[in-house]
Amino acid sequence: MTIEDLQDYSFDYKIDNVQAYPEIAGELDVVYNLYYTLFCHDPEFGDDYSSRVTGSQELAIGDINNMIPFEDLTEELVITWLTNALGQDGEELIKMDAAIKLNELLNPSSVTLKLLG
Repeated sequence: MTIEDLQDYSFDYKIDNVQAYPEIAGELDVVYNLYYTLFCHDPEFGDDYSSRVTGSQELAIGDINNMIPFEDLTEELVITWLTNALGQDGEELIKMDAAIKLNELLNPSSVTLKLLG
């Protein structure tokens, strides 16, 4: 599988939860770590088959100059933070892992069989 093969799959992030410092420099609930799941689907098979990769990503918070109150955070915004923190190479590696897992599910290299007698 190559990076170019990733275009054959669809990917969706879900932010499972976040860790935050209660207070830093007068700012409350400063998010510094994200826990996420990346779901991978092959459009040919719809939602019947999927794989997922879970992970965490620490955020660089030392240079925050546009603090957003915790209650105003949306999953879409936090996913943007996640993909920015991962960078293109990091995101491609995670997507590759999810696509390989899905490909193994759809085209197993090994199966477990039960004896009939």
